Amino acid sequence: MGNKILVVQCYPNVREAVSNCLREEGYNVLAVGSAEDALEVFCKESFDLVITCLKLPGIDGITLLRELKKISHMTPVIILTAYALLETAKQAVRYGAFDFLQKPFVAEELKSSVRKALSKNNGDKKEKTK
Repeated sequence: MGNKILVVQCYPNVREAVSNCLREEGYNVLAVGSAEDALEVFCKESFDLVITCLKLPGIDGITLLRELKKISHMTPVIILTAYALLETAKQAVRYGAFDFLQKPFVAEELKSSVRKALSKNNGDKKEKTK
């Protein structure tokens, strides 16, 4: 089984589309509908990548990003959102987002971003073990 990815998306149809897109590439995907659920599983399990949206019920995506980075600063986070304002994108990058993609997502763009994030993360892990 491939890299383990956590998908955080409150809309079930988008959550399923993103998950299926990634599973087709051989990734092991766990999908949840809220930031609270994401934090709960992220504290218990190890993930190679997180993909989240910004507009979540309860805790928003930027706050989730910040909390995830406190737990594991090495895990890349990709923001996938329909609310792609320049200021929000800058804020996400400032807090450590690897990439910022717009919905509706283009499957090839998402797959490319995921490959780049995992490649960089695997390279960072190798450097840290030297």
